[in-house]
Amino acid sequence: MKKTALYLVLIFSLAINIAIAATLGFHYWRGPGRGRAGLMCGQKPLRMFMRENLQLEGEEIARFQTLFSRNREDLLHLRDQISQERQMLLDLIGNHEVDQAQIDQQIERISALQAKMQKIVVSQIINMKSYLPEEKQRKLLEAFRQRPGCGSFGQGPLGFGKKRGRW
Repeated sequence: MKKTALYLVLIFSLAINIAIAATLGFHYWRGPGRGRAGLMCGQKPLRMFMRENLQLEGEEIARFQTLFSRNREDLLHLRDQISQERQMLLDLIGNHEVDQAQIDQQIERISALQAKMQKIVVSQIINMKSYLPEEKQRKLLEAFRQRPGCGSFGQGPLGFGKKRGRW
């Protein structure tokens, strides 16, 4: 009986190791960005959202993806700057001697960068909206209203999420 139990544990362990190796191999094969959506709208890739929810066709979808990709690098750069400025704010807060004036200045820098980012995104949305008929504009705006953290660039329609390359 002991020998049978040992064989079962060994087979079970082997099965788990094979599953882990297969998963790691798949993710390695897929590579960074391969098979992942670039622009997201809710939980859908932007292309799928445009096709299914807005009933747009290939040429219209390509036009909108071009509109979004124009400012993509600027937005990613701003996001990185905001992250660095937030880290500096945390460093200021963590100092033994807290200087409220420096903290206020740092908050202002972060706010200015966030405002810059917001203006770029709103400009893109207005530009996109100008190409859509009224019914499709309504559907697009409804998707924005339903996203989590509306207005905070969180994960949601056309939001960044946590991974680079989502915008």
